[in-house]
Amino acid sequence: KQLVSDCCPGLSAKTTSSSSSSSSSSDHLSSWCSSVGHAVTYDLRQWYADICHVAPNVCDSEGHLRQLVLPPYALRCQRFPQALAKFSRLVHLDLSYSSAPGSLADVAAVVGSLPQLQQLHLRGVGLKGSLSCQLLEAGKSLRTLQLSDNDNLSGSLPSCFLTSPSLRELQLAGLSRLRGPLPLLSSAADAAAPAAAAAAAAAAAVTTSVA
Repeated sequence: KQLVSDCCPGLSAKTTSSSSSSSSSSDHLSSWCSSVGHAVTYDLRQWYADICHVAPNVCDSEGHLRQLVLPPYALRCQRFPQALAKFSRLVHLDLSYSSAPGSLADVAAVVGSLPQLQQLHLRGVGLKGSLSCQLLEAGKSLRTLQLSDNDNLSGSLPSCFLTSPSLRELQLAGLSRLRGPLPLLSSAADAAAPAAAAAAAAAAAVTTSVA
């Protein structure tokens, strides 16, 4: 409910009997907020009130969310949703093209509570500020990190993004404010992996695989 409250503006905890009169105020809501968010807010018994039953989300046998993939533009958060930290068994999280602005420090604050998280997709969510190692320090199990199309991310690419022992795929396409040289790699074997990363220094599309 906290996630819905923070990221579905226009939905409020009022009785279902009054919800019909507020249809005009809900016109701006995403389809996800209008269906799943509405059902969760009002404790309705529709199947889609249980996010485990909304594909492609996946839960384990105990009902813990393991994979959360929201459709594009599902959320309209004022800041990166800290409520996600409650899904402590998440392995895969995809919020791409929702509005979830914040810094990588805000993301790290959530990821630090998700020790099993391996796949993190935050394409075009409105992140800003500099690239820092804080996110990778918090997400020690991350294998895939998608940060493309967050054009307010800026600065240089820290070496930790290329030397992380867990990270296998890094996507930074469309980060036009990246500046500076590509960090040196520790060995010739490492240098063979991120062939496409040379474009990062020119602030072009980057897809980096770290062996």
